[in-house]
Amino acid sequence: MAVQEGDKRQAILDSAEKVFAVHGAAATIDEIAKDAGIAKGTIYLYYASKDELYISLMEDRISTYRERSRRALAGIDAPEGVIEQLVMMRTEFVSQHWGLLITLFQAGIPGSAQVHERICRAKLNAQQVFLDALENTVPRLDFDMESLLVMISGMADGLIMHRVFVSGEFDPQQTAEEVLALALPTLRTVTGCRE
Repeated sequence: MAVQEGDKRQAILDSAEKVFAVHGAAATIDEIAKDAGIAKGTIYLYYASKDELYISLMEDRISTYRERSRRALAGIDAPEGVIEQLVMMRTEFVSQHWGLLITLFQAGIPGSAQVHERICRAKLNAQQVFLDALENTVPRLDFDMESLLVMISGMADGLIMHRVFVSGEFDPQQTAEEVLALALPTLRTVTGCRE
């Protein structure tokens, strides 16, 4: 049975995540091909360079996060629910892609401005799902919803990074609960919503 095109691409991405998680910027196409059980040249049929593979990997993982977030937000009609989903989805994403993200934050993945721009664009597209949901659940305010979302996302990211680098332990559920204990009162103050 021939391997489907999408399956081969997914196998490359899955192997790339594993190899980048272990080797960071030092990861090689040879190592990724070996892990995927394919010839090195096959990777170059899909990706022109290691940077392009890394960009595609991050875009794929963030796109999956965005679509899962969109589904999780369906039917939520209160701002607290949107924020709860934001925090839960963010901590879940870190938990699922722990090795890749740790290596990224510790060693960094060098790349061109294009690498960083495309990854940033993918992250903003994912965040837009939450912004749209939040704006649909809160009456028109004089407060910038995007700023609120960035602030709460920053709280989540900051606590996650603290857990990862200071304590060396990351419990997604506990981290989400701690962020929500801070974020929900802030949300209620800004929006005038009550518990």
